[in-house]
Amino acid sequence: MKKKLTIMAFLIVLNTVSFAGEKEDIKYIDELYKSKNYKVAVLELEGFLKNYPKSKYVKTIQERLAKTYFLEKNHEKSKKYFDILLANYRLKRKEKNEFYYYQTINCAYLRNFEDAIVYQKNLDVKSEYYDKAIYELGKEYYKSGEYNKAQTELSKLLSSKGNYYDEGILYLALSSYNNGQYVKSIVYLDEYYNGTEEDKNYPLMNYIYGSCYYKMDDIAKAEGYFKEVAANYPENTYAQRSLLSLVSIYRDMKNEAEMMNAVARLKKGKEANTAYKLVAEYNLNKGDYSSSAEYYEKIVSMSDDPSVIYGYAYSLFKKGEKTKSLNYFKNLSDTEYEDESLYYSVLINYEKNKYNDVLNLTKNLNGREIKSIYNENLYLMMASSAYETGKYKLSRKYYMEVYEKSYRKDELYKIIVVDSKIGDLKDLKIRFDEYRKTFVRDQQYKKDVYLAVGASYYTAGDIAKAQSVYEEYLRSSRDEKILGNLIAILLNEKQYEKMSKYLNMQNSSSENTYLKGIASLGMMKYQDAESYFKKASESKNNETKEKAQYNLMKTYFSWEKYSEAVKTGESYLENGYGRNKGDTLDKIALSYFRMGEYEKSRETYEKLEGIEGYGDYALFQTGESFYSEGEYKEASKVYRDIYNKDPKGKYAEDSLYWEINSLYNLEEFELLKKSSSEFLKNYKKSTYRGNVMLFSADANMASEDFQGAIATYKELYDTIEDENLKENSASKLTEIYYQSNNLDDALLWADKIPVKNKSSYWKAITYDKKGEVDLAHTEYKKLLEDEKYRDRAAFNLANYYFKKENYAESKKYYEIVDKSSESQYKDTAAFQLGVIYEKEEDYNNALRMFTKVNLLYKDSPLKESSVIKIAVVYEALGDEKEAKKSYNDFLDEYKESKFKDFALEKLISMNLKEENKKEAVLYYEELKKRSPEKSEKYIEYFEEGEKQ
Repeated sequence: MKKKLTIMAFLIVLNTVSFAGEKEDIKYIDELYKSKNYKVAVLELEGFLKNYPKSKYVKTIQERLAKTYFLEKNHEKSKKYFDILLANYRLKRKEKNEFYYYQTINCAYLRNFEDAIVYQKNLDVKSEYYDKAIYELGKEYYKSGEYNKAQTELSKLLSSKGNYYDEGILYLALSSYNNGQYVKSIVYLDEYYNGTEEDKNYPLMNYIYGSCYYKMDDIAKAEGYFKEVAANYPENTYAQRSLLSLVSIYRDMKNEAEMMNAVARLKKGKEANTAYKLVAEYNLNKGDYSSSAEYYEKIVSMSDDPSVIYGYAYSLFKKGEKTKSLNYFKNLSDTEYEDESLYYSVLINYEKNKYNDVLNLTKNLNGREIKSIYNENLYLMMASSAYETGKYKLSRKYYMEVYEKSYRKDELYKIIVVDSKIGDLKDLKIRFDEYRKTFVRDQQYKKDVYLAVGASYYTAGDIAKAQSVYEEYLRSSRDEKILGNLIAILLNEKQYEKMSKYLNMQNSSSENTYLKGIASLGMMKYQDAESYFKKASESKNNETKEKAQYNLMKTYFSWEKYSEAVKTGESYLENGYGRNKGDTLDKIALSYFRMGEYEKSRETYEKLEGIEGYGDYALFQTGESFYSEGEYKEASKVYRDIYNKDPKGKYAEDSLYWEINSLYNLEEFELLKKSSSEFLKNYKKSTYRGNVMLFSADANMASEDFQGAIATYKELYDTIEDENLKENSASKLTEIYYQSNNLDDALLWADKIPVKNKSSYWKAITYDKKGEVDLAHTEYKKLLEDEKYRDRAAFNLANYYFKKENYAESKKYYEIVDKSSESQYKDTAAFQLGVIYEKEEDYNNALRMFTKVNLLYKDSPLKESSVIKIAVVYEALGDEKEAKKSYNDFLDEYKESKFKDFALEKLISMNLKEENKKEAVLYYEELKKRSPEKSEKYIEYFEEGEKQ
């Protein structure tokens, strides 16, 4: 207020002696000022200067304009007139100080702090304006968010303790707080509290006290200060902020009673709305969706905060008001919650079986990336909705979106089902082959996959393939549904010999009832079959009773009622029936296996071993149960026993193969190699041969028998038709020869890799290693369009051109690496770009790249070099202040760096240049201790100190 009164006094008083025109104009201007009509006054003043350019009052008018514009906050024009005054007149010392003060503040208000500092430096330190300028400049730094500079500026007031000391201390406290220096802020607040100013801002002071302690996790003290502000200054804005802070504190403490008490004391407004949001979030996180919805509802209508709208929508969704929540989810479509908006809108419609609405909501995705947490479920709902609406091709597309990322059997199964609906036999074969290759041991979907594939071939009229599919399944598994389908095919194809025992049943008798059970079982009408077999088991004919009870067990087994199958099978055995004892024990054992009761399954197979014709099978199934349970050691022993018993036996080949699998899982590589040799010797036409050779080669690699691995990979490549195995072999051989520097052979095998980009990559690095640069570059350039190898190719090309000092070409390739989404070379590329920019004297871009390495690649070995480079670049830019800071930061972070001497010498030179010998000598002494010979060049600057 003092400042404004002083300006006003000047503005109103003018010498009234003038020429008539001037006098009238000045009198009018005075009246305008007295009536505080400054807008018209400045127009008159500007007009006066135009009308009377040689008037003796020009200086006074210009000063009036400068100060009026200052009051009106038109700092550009105020600065203009003060500059004119400073440039054109011989001013008294007091005037100069006053004008420099105004220019300092004008520039600060305009956020032109560099010019503000220039004007401030012209102020006499003993002037009444000096402290005032420091205070105003520091305050503007604070308001612009430059808290470090605010602290630096305001700290100058600490030594003078003048008129602006207390106000400066308060802003120092605020700057420190906003800079995260909470202890320092508290120290300044203490000083402010003990200061001489009478009209202290206690609400603000105590609020900042509380906020500091809150940030320092001293919740008890923070709570005390916030309570004091809320209690003693209830009408002050900081009382509301303190209550809001108390809400946050009590929320974190889960003290609901106090939290709600604080909320109740808040007045309507910004703080109350924020508190409602905090309470809503608190209840949302603890799963009290009714309460969270209640508090979100208080603010959602007046809020455009997406998090509030989402919180309210999600709360409604969780409490079952899904239709209402849908409207709010829709409002989030153009916010950061757009993925949530889409996901929950789809989910709500999907749960209501509104499949067309689901498809309409998602038809414009066009490959848009969705958050991973939602992406998969979203596409599964889309796929299911398309399936339910008969859009099978669209359904397959969406299932493929998921499968190509997950490679799970669940989605592959559904794709097969959809293919069967479409009748796309070409794609069905691809997916079926993929299923058989990838999910060899799957039991969950195996039956349904084979059913769908077989049914598709049957519907398409390819009966032979349908029969082949069912027979393939039945070679390794047992399922009455598939058996029934096969029976139907055999019946259609008039293969009566296979079907005669099922079809010659027409008389109405217990036998007829039994045969109806067989027919029902074949048609998978399990409930009918159960009824028929139960009725037939009441027959007086013992043979019929036995068959009926036996097939009742099979019915339960096919029905997947395994506990009933076990119960019926054991009853069958207890009755002394022996005709189907082996199969009955097998079904009981398999039922236990399907129920995951592996030990009971093995106990049953042990009984089965004693029955003629089942011994090897039962033992093999015992091995399978151990393998499925993850007991690979026990499984390998069982498989070995079967093989040793008879290497030409029915289960010998499978047993030896699964022993090799078990040994691989156990990492018993020497035993694996021995078993693999036996297998390859004894089963030259086995379908497992390629896999066994691959296991053997991998085992040789693991045991560092590289020659053995080479021989096996070569044999595998030459003898196996499977393209995947060929690629694997050629790649492994290329890698081995490359690592052993047998580069001609590496090139030979790289050329045999069928995947072109993979082949080009190996050729490129091999030519590189041989020094055949042109050939290497030809291959590298082929890879620049390949996503997998682009960064590696670009990196190697960049390094080559860098060594050749062709920085333009080098930069082009480093930029490819730098812009890649993921690459192990990103840190090196960024650093090298910095080096190139530095060489090109493009220091701003050099600084950007070195800073990127320092900030983004914390674990990079180049981080240390980047920090020293940052300092060097600042120095090149002429920013010695930042350069010094960066060198000091480097010394603080890297105590024993190879660059330490360099940094010390730089700091010595820079401080000597600034005539800051006191600071320079500190670095000199440290350099002298580390590298006496390097310190000798500076002795002359510190000679006096040396003599002492």
